[in-house]
Amino acid sequence: MNVWQYLDHNNLCGTVNNALDNLRITQDERDEVVRTLKRFAFAINHRAKSRFGVVKFQKVVKRRVVTHEVMELTSEYFTRGYELHEDRADNHMQTLLHETAHIIIHVIRPKAEAHGREWKSVMRALGAKEDRTGSATFLTEARQIKQPASKKHAYHCDKCDYVYRCNRRLKNISQRRHGSGCGGNFIHRQVR
Repeated sequence: MNVWQYLDHNNLCGTVNNALDNLRITQDERDEVVRTLKRFAFAINHRAKSRFGVVKFQKVVKRRVVTHEVMELTSEYFTRGYELHEDRADNHMQTLLHETAHIIIHVIRPKAEAHGREWKSVMRALGAKEDRTGSATFLTEARQIKQPASKKHAYHCDKCDYVYRCNRRLKNISQRRHGSGCGGNFIHRQVR
């Protein structure tokens, strides 16, 4: 599936076309943006821990393609139980529009700053928030849904409500910190 098909699946092609109409770009640039969105692959990233999405542009090193053109969204958006979270739909659409704005700005202004003034104008044209990140609580709660409660050991963060579950007891738990920005320490509780 390419990015344009995924945008169409989420009823966002009209939003993108309206945004392209509102931007001061030529018809050739507009056509190139649509061609690029159709060329970019869409993928789900199962390893992403702290980001909602990423756009990877083609990179050539010594005449060899190292990375391909792809837009990736975190697998947490597609986890069973994600629909229970109130922020899921909004985060998903914001991330999709955020990453689409990166592709658009890369085509029309290749030297523009990643989250600079031009990118923000594209975000406004798309009708999206101009901030860089979504709700971190969504990722935390989505990961808790993903982890089965039948694990033997549970590690609770003392500053937020995050719970990490696993079958083996972790070594040096007193030295491990919750890396999502809260900086809390993990407390071990054995599950019976």
